[in-house]
Amino acid sequence: MDVRRKSVVLYDGHCVLCNRIIRWLLQQDLDYAFIFLPIQSEKGQLIIEKNTKNKNSVSPQELILLYENKFLFGGEAVVRIMTLMHGSFRFMGRVLHCLPSSWINCLYRVIAKNRYWILGKQNSCFNPSAMDY
Repeated sequence: MDVRRKSVVLYDGHCVLCNRIIRWLLQQDLDYAFIFLPIQSEKGQLIIEKNTKNKNSVSPQELILLYENKFLFGGEAVVRIMTLMHGSFRFMGRVLHCLPSSWINCLYRVIAKNRYWILGKQNSCFNPSAMDY
């Protein structure tokens, strides 16, 4: 797949829960459809600066998906990622897409707000872009 056509997933690189999910997504990304970058990374910040008017408007609490030159945030990003996966995750993403976005975003915000409490915080960012995948 052409790198320019990949979707970029920006995540909190200090969050243990986020890192575990990203590691799992790397294993599931059979088409190499995604580039995963910590929001805190230099490349992550460059993408945010290039695609937003105000980089301070982007919260590190948000999972961000740059998909078809548009930013998707939080629950909306999670659902889109799922629909781009294979198998049962694609099906679950399509089912979630039918639910009111306010429900999905509410659940996402609860998890995002408590993500450090759930599994903790690490001092360094896991950066899968340094890996060959």
